[in-house]
Amino acid sequence: MFAISRRAGFVPSTPRSSTTLSARCWGEDGKPFKTRSGGTVKLAELLDEAVERAARLLAEREADLSAGERETVARQVGIAR
Repeated sequence: MFAISRRAGFVPSTPRSSTTLSARCWGEDGKPFKTRSGGTVKLAELLDEAVERAARLLAEREADLSAGERETVARQVGIAR
């Protein structure tokens, strides 16, 4: 992954890149998600909800967009594509 990133120019060739596993996702109860127990949200569900929320906001605020344009923009905003 790092070799490809360096060749693509995303990261400099020096210093050497490495991974750090320090990110955590927290639940509404303030406790970290336990991925092994299976109680986490699936990525596809999270992205679908982000697109739906963006679509609702666009429907409220951007009346001059067609339905197709709203769908495209909601998808772009929801998943930052």
